Amino acid sequence: DSNQVPHASRGMLRELAVVPNADSTAPMAEPNSDVTLALTEFAFTPSPQFAMGHHIVRVENDGTQPHSALLVRLAAGATFDSVMKWGTKMTGPAPFQPIGGVTTMAPGEHAFFAVDLTPGTYVLLCFEGDTHDHGKPHRLKGMEKQVTLGRPKHTNEPTWTPPRDPREPR
Repeated sequence: DSNQVPHASRGMLRELAVVPNADSTAPMAEPNSDVTLALTEFAFTPSPQFAMGHHIVRVENDGTQPHSALLVRLAAGATFDSVMKWGTKMTGPAPFQPIGGVTTMAPGEHAFFAVDLTPGTYVLLCFEGDTHDHGKPHRLKGMEKQVTLGRPKHTNEPTWTPPRDPREPR
């Protein structure tokens, strides 16, 4: 929130129980994925590379530390650098729209997410803290990746403008 208090500490956290389907004793089948995204220290490796269209992404933590993967689409006028700068304080409007990803995964775990990719610029980010470097966020250790697909179409979307630093002259 605006006071930098995590929502989970304000009660936005609930337990969810998943129970087996009474009609079936067979384990649920995993979805068929067409992209695999490997997470390691400190990199994202998609195979094959992302392309426009609908995808089921299998995310695999091949690293030795917990990792996550957040896929965001940059707002019109935003850049990779503006995303990284915004991420240091997380104040003001974000220069992106989250569109998919997975939360914290232990080493060896995997998960899936579905995403529709259109022409534009995207960034993959890992917000986990380094277990060997005093919790330094993985994204600050290079675990971010820009992906540009096709030519973004001109739209009537509002253009993102970085917040003005009140210390700078007008």
